[in-house]
Amino acid sequence: MVFINDINYFDGYDRFYGKPINIPDLAEIETDWFTYVNKELHAELFKTDLTSYFTEESDEEEDLYKTAVDDKIKEILEGIGSTKDIGDLGENLVIGHEKVRLVNLGREDLIHLIKKIPTALAVGYDIQSVEEDQRKRYIEVKTTISNRPLKFFGFHLTRNEWDSAQTLNDRYFVYRLMINRSQKVIYILQNPVQLYKQDKLEMRITDGAEISFKEEVAEKTELMIWKN
Repeated sequence: MVFINDINYFDGYDRFYGKPINIPDLAEIETDWFTYVNKELHAELFKTDLTSYFTEESDEEEDLYKTAVDDKIKEILEGIGSTKDIGDLGENLVIGHEKVRLVNLGREDLIHLIKKIPTALAVGYDIQSVEEDQRKRYIEVKTTISNRPLKFFGFHLTRNEWDSAQTLNDRYFVYRLMINRSQKVIYILQNPVQLYKQDKLEMRITDGAEISFKEEVAEKTELMIWKN
């Protein structure tokens, strides 16, 4: 993407357009060509700008934050909706939560940096958010919605998600979102790999990792609903 958007242009081959071409003439320009393509190369050019692939927030999702949260939860509690519906709802609610968090920090100007990641990219997290100092926060959302009070502090990470957690270290967060008829609570685990190494959570290897933790290990916070 960086190279496609580059406004620089190499004109060394222009004189050959529409004319017969022979190899010796092309060879004379080869040195100039390689000098051009290799000039001022640095690591930043090879970093994929994933934000160009992130989905924009739809009107339907924005409406969810404003008016339909409780109605959607009620539908799921009544058995209307799939596992995907629960996952999508949880991700949308966490996006709203992150927006409120930034507003409370006085950084409303950073809200546009919160992005939902398309599943097809398989990057190992659901949401890219941001800290007050603009460092990235990569969030994997695990949502449970139940009629009964929830006391099961566990979740499943796929192999890809665990690998991402290992790579991103303290920039990787799991938001364990628990919703019932009376509460909407998030248990936030930062750097789950490090927590495991410190014996602060338990892990059982399956097709990925089955994680369980004690309530006091996580940062507990009420879900904040975006209504702006």
